[in-house]
Amino acid sequence: MLIPLASDCKTSVTNFPVCAGPGLTMYYSPGGYFCCEANEKGTIRGENSVTFDGLCVPADQPVASSMLAETVGLHLLYMQR
Repeated sequence: MLIPLASDCKTSVTNFPVCAGPGLTMYYSPGGYFCCEANEKGTIRGENSVTFDGLCVPADQPVASSMLAETVGLHLLYMQR
């Protein structure tokens, strides 16, 4: 469990993004980090690099390679109480 060092945990959440549960894959789009289920893939949508947002679509749905989000691999060490 990650323990915030202050009453405001926004910094921890922003600096150490994680998915809400096991079996989810984290992706990155210019709009930020997002997670998709195992049977989905992350895509980006938007009109320019400022407004790109993440979107999960079924894994078998055709998507142009230019619209695929970057897969993120984070390994975090959690502090135990």
